[in-house]
Amino acid sequence: MRYIVSPTVFIISLLMLPVAALGQATVSITPASQTIDLSSTTTATVAVEISGLTTPLYGFQFSMENSTGYWFLDSVSEGAFLGTGGVSTSCAGPTGGASRIVTNYGCTRVGAGSGITGGGILAYVDIDSNFQAGTTTLSLSNVKLSDIDSQPISFSTVNAQIISRWCIEEDTRDCGPNTDQGECEYGTSTCSGGEWGTCIGAVYPATEICDGLDNDCDGSSDEDWPTLGDACTAGVGECQGSGTIVCTGDTTVGCSATPGTPVDELCDGLDNDCDGSSDENWPEIGDACTVGLGECQNSGNYVCTADHSGSECSAVPGTPGVEQCPWTPEDENCDGINTEFKGDTYASGTCSGCVDVNDLSLVGLHFGETSASPNWEQGADLVYDNVIDIFDLVMVGANYNNGC
Repeated sequence: MRYIVSPTVFIISLLMLPVAALGQATVSITPASQTIDLSSTTTATVAVEISGLTTPLYGFQFSMENSTGYWFLDSVSEGAFLGTGGVSTSCAGPTGGASRIVTNYGCTRVGAGSGITGGGILAYVDIDSNFQAGTTTLSLSNVKLSDIDSQPISFSTVNAQIISRWCIEEDTRDCGPNTDQGECEYGTSTCSGGEWGTCIGAVYPATEICDGLDNDCDGSSDEDWPTLGDACTAGVGECQGSGTIVCTGDTTVGCSATPGTPVDELCDGLDNDCDGSSDENWPEIGDACTVGLGECQNSGNYVCTADHSGSECSAVPGTPGVEQCPWTPEDENCDGINTEFKGDTYASGTCSGCVDVNDLSLVGLHFGETSASPNWEQGADLVYDNVIDIFDLVMVGANYNNGC
C-alpha cells in the first residue's frame, strides 16, 4: 500500500517540530586541539565560538572546565560577535579556579532592538600553564543563550583539548653538568609523555685530586698543587739525585728522584758518604802549610793527594844553595843548620872553616873600630852592625871550634 502525503499535511508537520530541531546552534571551544611547547611558552588562548544560530541571540553566559588542573585563568575578553553592527554590550564576571578556568562569564547587547543570528566569536579566554605536561580537556558548562525576551535558545557544545609538553616524543637532549670539559661528560635525556626523562650517562664535577686530570671540570688539572713539574732533588752529597715534583697520592706530591748509595769518604772535595759534609776526615784541608828548610822553604795550603787517600801541602821546596861565607842567618843549603861559618872571621873575604884562636885574635885586633875607622876590618864584624864590639867577640867565643 502506498501513502500519499499532501503538501498541506507536510507543512503542518514541520510547524509542530521543536524549535531546536529546526536550527540548533553549536557553541564550541576553538581551536579544537592545540599543542603547547612549554619550553618556549606557558600561555594559550582559546575562543568560545557560536555557529548555526537561527534564533536571534541577545545575550550569553558560560563556564569553562579544566580536566587536569594544569591550566588556570589569566583573562577573559569579549569577542566581536555580540556587538555586531556597533551595538553596545555589557559583560559580567568571571572568576576562575584550579579545575574550573572560567566561572559564569556573561555578556548582553544593550539598547538594540533585536538579537543577531549566524555565528562568530563570543569570547576569548587567555590561560596560563602550571608547567605540567599532559593532555587537558576544556569543556563548557552552565552555558545559557538568551533571546531579546529572556527566553533560552537551544544549543549543543563541542569541547577542545590542549596538549602541553616539554619535548617531542623520543627526542633526546644533552643533560647533566653545565660543561663537558675535563672529566665531565654530558648525559642523554629522552622525551617520554611530553616530559624529559632521567639523565643517563652524565659525569659531574668531582673534588680535584692529584692525578693529572681535570676532576672538577674547571679547565685546569691539578691546580691545587702548583709545584707539580718543578725540578727537585733527593739525597745529599754524591747521593743526590734529580727529578721533578709528581703526584704521590690523591692529595700529596713528592720528588721523583731516588737518592744514590753512600760510599767511604775520599779526599776529593766531595761528600762521598752522603752525610752533608765533604772531606770531614781531613779537617786540615785549606789550612796554611810550609815545605822545605831554610832558604828552600815555601808556603802553600793543605790539599788532597792525587789518589784521594789523604792530604799534602801544595807548596814545592826550593833548590838548596851553597852556605855563604861570611856567615849569614840564612840556611842557604837548606839542611836545617845555619851555623856553618858562624863565628868564623874572614880576613880578605875568605873563611877558614874553623873558629879558633885566629878569629879571637882578629876580633881583638880591631875591637872598638867602626866602619868609619881607617883600618876597618869588615871580616871581623860578624853581626853586621858596622862596629866591632862585644857582640862579635861573643859570637866567636860561643862558636869556638865550630868546623874545626
